[in-house]
Amino acid sequence: MESDWNLERICLIEELEKTKRDLDKANKEVESVYEELEKTTRILRTSHREVEDERHKTEELNKELEKASRIKSDFLHTVSHELKTPLTSIKAFTEVLLEDDIDAAARTEFLEIISKESDRLGRLINNLLTLSRIESVQIYWRMEMISINKVIKSAVDNIKLVIEKKGVELKVKVADNLPQIWGDEDKLIEVLINLMDNASKFTDTGGKIEVVADEKKINDQSDIWVSVSDTGTGINPQEQEKIFDRFYQVKTNIFTDKPKGSGLGLSICKEIINHYGGKIWVESKPGEGTTFIFTLQVSSGRQE
Repeated sequence: MESDWNLERICLIEELEKTKRDLDKANKEVESVYEELEKTTRILRTSHREVEDERHKTEELNKELEKASRIKSDFLHTVSHELKTPLTSIKAFTEVLLEDDIDAAARTEFLEIISKESDRLGRLINNLLTLSRIESVQIYWRMEMISINKVIKSAVDNIKLVIEKKGVELKVKVADNLPQIWGDEDKLIEVLINLMDNASKFTDTGGKIEVVADEKKINDQSDIWVSVSDTGTGINPQEQEKIFDRFYQVKTNIFTDKPKGSGLGLSICKEIINHYGGKIWVESKPGEGTTFIFTLQVSSGRQE
């Protein structure tokens, strides 16, 4: 009897050990399945986040596309209007000259208007082409080491007769021995001419325009600071935020003011200065004049 009991005991122990092994194996399989589930859950969560991110990106892209579409429509509408205005004047005065019997004084006046409107149309087309080339990276940048002193002198020589003819005083203050910069001389001259011409348009006879250039060092970065100030009408804070937008034109009186340009000059200035990694901004108070300031990094002999 005792041997039978021992045999049964041994068999029971073996069964228990086998059961324990089976349980251990099952437990490992459960743990493996649990790990796979955890892994799958993490993948699903990641996929969900990625799907959500893509959805947000798609929504943002759609908003950008809608915005770009609105900008394009507004741009085309404005361009059409800006082109139509001088063309309408040219056509109207040409028809008068062709059909009516007018005196010599009126004929001369009408021809001057036609000439001015033709120049305006030409400037508008040139500005549109310049902006298009800059944005499509098709414009040629003649990069070289240049002197900001020479740039300012060339720009001033180009426009000073126009300013002085209006009875506006032009002053230039350029610091001695300013370091050279790496850039396109002609395009920087264009920036300064645009800024001075813009200042002249909003400055009455007896006013003053001042061009100042100096070197400033901020946080170990040395920059050339150039400013064009006037004693003109000034710009409202709300308009200062839009002043560099295409076709935006400042008006001091919404009922009587006529556009004083195409509204593209400052946009071109911004595109050119941004190309050099510089900054351009405006500081102004209504009735106290306006100052446009732009910065250019001092060259270390780098080439592009």
